[in-house]
Amino acid sequence: NCTAVTLTPSPTPTPTASPPPTGGPKLAQGDNDCDGNIEATDALAGLRHVAGLGVNQQPGCPALGGALPAAVPAGDLPDIFGDVDCDDDVDAVDGLKVLQFIAALPFSQNEPCTDIGQALE
Repeated sequence: NCTAVTLTPSPTPTPTASPPPTGGPKLAQGDNDCDGNIEATDALAGLRHVAGLGVNQQPGCPALGGALPAAVPAGDLPDIFGDVDCDDDVDAVDGLKVLQFIAALPFSQNEPCTDIGQALE
C-alpha cells in the first residue's frame, strides 16, 4: 500500500526594505570625533587638528575646521565644526574648553554659542 503525499509549497517571505540611513552621525557641540560621547579624545582631536596632525573621526563626521553640513540650521551655532566657543576658529582654547566641560570646571563661551554637549542639528 502506498499512501499519496501532497506537498503544499509554503509562501516565500517577501523581504522588507530597511529604513534608509539618516545621513551620518548626530552632531553635538564638542564631540569632535562624532562617536556620541564628549571625552578627552575630543579635546585631543581638536589639538591634533591645530597641530596639523591626522584626526580619527567616525565615518560621516565633518572635518574639524570645516563647514557644518547644510542640514544643521543657522542661528547660535558655530560656523565651523570643532569651534566650541564660536570665535570663528578651531584652536587650543577649544580643546581646553572641552576638557573643562568634561571635568565640570567653569569656562566661558561667546554667547549665544551652543553649549558644549548640546545637539548641533
